[in-house]
Amino acid sequence: MASSKRRLATDALQTRIATVTVANGYQRDINSVQKYRKRKVTGDTEFQVNDFNTLPLVILTTEGNAMVEVEGEESIANETERFLDVLAILYFVHDQEDDSDTETDDLADDFVSDIEKAIMADPPLGGAVVWTQVRDWMVMEAEDDEGEPWCIVPISIRMQYNYVYDDPYT
Repeated sequence: MASSKRRLATDALQTRIATVTVANGYQRDINSVQKYRKRKVTGDTEFQVNDFNTLPLVILTTEGNAMVEVEGEESIANETERFLDVLAILYFVHDQEDDSDTETDDLADDFVSDIEKAIMADPPLGGAVVWTQVRDWMVMEAEDDEGEPWCIVPISIRMQYNYVYDDPYT
């Protein structure tokens, strides 16, 4: 079964972010990059399908898919240009007992800078898209079920991709 250009774009983004490791020359390691999976509810039990046992990790979810406007008109030519907005949600734990010299915001900046560096090494993501851009991000704090503090960093990424007007697979 063929994949849509949109899926190929998110697959390429997932592969690119997965290269962020110290061994590859980055400041930090990202241990897992996953696409969003819905929570499942079975009877009275709810469990998360995404694997949060491999922090730090990034979960990708698409936010929107809009046509690119050309001189005030939407593209209706043979090739359609689209923007694909993706939210890359970074999860990590900052153990301040082991790393008391680093501010949490600085640690988040290291991760986001590494992700941006990986993307900017190949903005077309191997030809899957026209370009990719990290737009903005923020740091939020949360706790897991055991009260362990987590940092959650939603990172807004925009990609432009093309496909044939009547066939999103080509």
